[in-house]
Amino acid sequence: MLFEPYSSLHIFIFKYNVLYYMNVVNKYYQFIQKFIYQNITMTWLFYSFYFVTQSGYGFGLSFQ
Repeated sequence: MLFEPYSSLHIFIFKYNVLYYMNVVNKYYQFIQKFIYQNITMTWLFYSFYFVTQSGYGFGLSFQ
């Protein structure tokens, strides 16, 4: 049995699949984005802390 390309059932199934996959992709994307954002923040904090402590700027700290 062949679907007509624009039959309502076919469009409904297609839309449902697209929405479902977009929802899944969106959840994974948000998770990955949050993970990357946290990693960038932690890396930036680590490097800025390292720079401040090694160069002696900021608080005058130096762990050498």
